[in-house]
Amino acid sequence: MDSLQAITERLTGPGAPFELVWEDVLGERMQVVKGRPRSLRELLEQSRQHADKEYLVYGDRRIGYAEHAARVASVARGLQDRFGVGPGDRVAILAANCPEWILTFWATVSLGGVAAALNGWWAGDEVVYAIEHSQPTLLVGDRRRLARVEGRDLGVPVVEIESDFASLERHAPDAALPTHPIAEDDPAVILYTSGTTGRPKGAVNSHRGICGFVSVALINGVRMMIYASQRAQPGQSSQQSGTPPAPAPPCALVTAPLFH
Repeated sequence: MDSLQAITERLTGPGAPFELVWEDVLGERMQVVKGRPRSLRELLEQSRQHADKEYLVYGDRRIGYAEHAARVASVARGLQDRFGVGPGDRVAILAANCPEWILTFWATVSLGGVAAALNGWWAGDEVVYAIEHSQPTLLVGDRRRLARVEGRDLGVPVVEIESDFASLERHAPDAALPTHPIAEDDPAVILYTSGTTGRPKGAVNSHRGICGFVSVALINGVRMMIYASQRAQPGQSSQQSGTPPAPAPPCALVTAPLFH
């Protein structure tokens, strides 16, 4: 049986699916995955390969990978046409976990914009501070959280998810994803710290950073699948007659708020 180290070397060696090479990254020499996606938009494009497999399950709603990418393209066109969102612009998201949160995120980063993830537990004053701090072009929020800043002039257009977001999904149903150039080290997201010793700090992560995390997670997942298959006891599947049932597709239950 191969060791985890040997499996890793097979996966990341020359010509392997996750071949590692040395490159200069912001003045530092480091190893990177040669065939990595160079932006979150490229990662989204790759997800279309999963076609009708389920990507999001939210209550009774089921959204497949291809359908998700198509909705993102429509929302992105709507953000661009209706609100002028483009490369470098921030779009603040203030909502509970829901498909609209995810669609807004992907649409924003696909435009080369920056998703500012606002803490859904904040009180009104904290929301106002973060909007002043991130200076978004647009705020997308759900009704419950927007009520905390009702009557205040936020100085930014607002899309309420319950009443307005569906029009973005219908805005351009045949649209392609944006084509604006996106550099790997362009900012993609602002995540706010807890602010335990003062005001929350806006931590910026880049397309490279997030895509790199996805690549590492994928390598580790494939590595552990190979390792586990080698450890399986021989003859297990032969204990039952006929063809063993196909395993259930893997899924992840998102229990943490998306703004984290």
